Amino acid sequence: MIDISALRSAIELLYSDVMDVTIPQTTVVNGITRTYLPDEPQMKGIPCHIGWPNGTQDDTNGTHTVDQNQIVVSCSPSLIIPTGSRIDIRRHDGFGNVYAILRGTTDRSSGVSGASSVGANHQELPVSLESVS
Repeated sequence: MIDISALRSAIELLYSDVMDVTIPQTTVVNGITRTYLPDEPQMKGIPCHIGWPNGTQDDTNGTHTVDQNQIVVSCSPSLIIPTGSRIDIRRHDGFGNVYAILRGTTDRSSGVSGASSVGANHQELPVSLESVS
């Protein structure tokens, strides 16, 4: 039998990216419900891994163009990240320096895999990129 916790730990060793998550909040003012994104993320420094299901990436520096804007972010299955959350991801080089920052919003579904998926050892969040720097 496979030890799921050992498998999960092994997979999480591959998470070389770090993300911050800002979850949409709702408030009611004068009977009107409004949804907004707070200025500060509620979850910070979460290990993750970026995957590109569509298009290609530059293998030299790992960059991805915004017109190929669908990515999948793998992270811990214990996180609860609602649709519409803003995801800010920092990609690091081999020396620990940030060389790419990606910003996007979690989607209801991915063009490749259907709806977001959660398994015993990881979850995959479909994210539409808004900017890459």
